[in-house]
Amino acid sequence: MSARTVLITVAIAAAAAGVGYLLGRTPAGTTAEPAGTAAAPAGAAGTPAATSAASQPRRILYYRHPMGLKDTSSSPRKDSMGMDYIPVYDGDAPEVSGLVKVPEGRLQELGVKVTTVSMRAIDRRLSSVGTVEVPEPSVHTVAPKFGGWIEKLYVDATGLTVRRGAPLSEVYSPELVSAQQEYLIALDAGMASLADGSLQRLRNWDLPASLIEGLKRDRKPRRTITIVAPADGTVLEKQAVAGLRFMAGDRLYQLADLSTVWVVAAVAEQELPGLAVGQRVRFETPSTPGVSFEGRVQRVLPTLAADTRTLQVRIVLANADRRLKPGMSGRVIFESPEAAVARLAIPASAVIDSGTRQVVLLEQGTGRFAPREVQLGVRGESFVEVKAGLEEGDRVVESGNFLIDAESNLRGALAGLGAAAAMPVDGVPANPAPDARQRH
Repeated sequence: MSARTVLITVAIAAAAAGVGYLLGRTPAGTTAEPAGTAAAPAGAAGTPAATSAASQPRRILYYRHPMGLKDTSSSPRKDSMGMDYIPVYDGDAPEVSGLVKVPEGRLQELGVKVTTVSMRAIDRRLSSVGTVEVPEPSVHTVAPKFGGWIEKLYVDATGLTVRRGAPLSEVYSPELVSAQQEYLIALDAGMASLADGSLQRLRNWDLPASLIEGLKRDRKPRRTITIVAPADGTVLEKQAVAGLRFMAGDRLYQLADLSTVWVVAAVAEQELPGLAVGQRVRFETPSTPGVSFEGRVQRVLPTLAADTRTLQVRIVLANADRRLKPGMSGRVIFESPEAAVARLAIPASAVIDSGTRQVVLLEQGTGRFAPREVQLGVRGESFVEVKAGLEEGDRVVESGNFLIDAESNLRGALAGLGAAAAMPVDGVPANPAPDARQRH
């Protein structure tokens, strides 16, 4: 073999070895790029990697309780009511700042309503149940200071209304007859001191002045006397019956003037700061539908009922037409003296109350909410005062906040609210400085 032939053979062998080495460096199933051609970046559009990423399902982090309870699962399961746990996907978890995101379509399905924080008068009408009672100062008891027998009744039934001085019954009393005779004997004998003593005895028995004047004029004792009503009023009790023997001090009648009545209402002790003597009150009872009676608080009684933790409040009502009867019950509505004061307020339904703090959901854009801790003041029937945490013009979730809780795992956001107090959410501090939010 010639030298030229040997050199050509060696060159071919070396070239074959180099190609084999390059092929060994290329992964199986791929083709080496031609020289001078740049490799396409991984994940670029149109590449197999990008197509694979777009077709892959979102990664499920965990499954949460359908009612928002603090219960999660790493695998699908059902709760005690048979409801499926809800998957939480990667990227759906609340941000560190406490921001909660809910898709716009879900907001409509959940019936979420957002309202604007504004100044308004808070209607703090306290209501309770009250009972009509007889006003104690108007009660009069007819109890003679002497004994005797009832011979005739002029007022023979309870519920009758009498005027002052009207006859109630006619009675016979041996003591009265004897005292009249002693007075006449002393008068006829010229024993002035004895006559004055007998006359004073008759007066001490509260005999009518007309009887004493007639005794002086006619000089003849009366066998019976008439017991009269001591004041205007309605007969509440009647023990007197014809032929009854009574002793001194026995109660024959009880009268009361019902042109004014009391209503006594039980009010919880925590409502005491909202009550004041002279406060206006309305009373409504089923006995007079469509009619309310105006009155005022006369007194808050000092004794607390230990079993119900309530205080009794006494209200005075005018009752000229006697439509209110003792024993009737009805609704007592206390007018709030603070109703005319404008306060920064939100609907009471907007507050999520954990018992230790109160939180609202502050809107940060469509479908985006941040939990905001607030300090509350005066509470009304529908609205509550905000003393710190919000400003006029802020927008908060009025209804559907608990549904957002279940939908977006809000409890996790609330748990991190304290740690994120100083972190801004879209430029708005999660927990503003007290001087910027405090109201007095």
